[in-house]
Amino acid sequence: MEVSDALRTTVSTVDSPTIQRRGIDTTVTVLNGQTVLLGGLLRESGQDGKNGLPLVSDIPVVGNLFSQTSQTRERQELALMITPRIVDEAAISMKAKAVMQRIAELRLGKL
Repeated sequence: MEVSDALRTTVSTVDSPTIQRRGIDTTVTVLNGQTVLLGGLLRESGQDGKNGLPLVSDIPVVGNLFSQTSQTRERQELALMITPRIVDEAAISMKAKAVMQRIAELRLGKL
């Protein structure tokens, strides 16, 4: 499992995104039909901002009357759970063949 994010490049003057990749790689042994949680990826981010009237908002004490501050916080959680099923390929092939034959008969009007 992998999660990718496009971030602003900060190490060069080229205006192209930097791709941040996070992922997990694992091997597990489970029984048929048993659900397993492979892992989770968390990401938290935040941003603080301040807007205000130029020059006036920079004055100590009274500047706060002419400015506005903001905070944003974001949290993302991604969990991967799988439930494997053992499939008999021969049985599926026979069923698929029977379905296809039935469809062909219906198209030809041989009910």
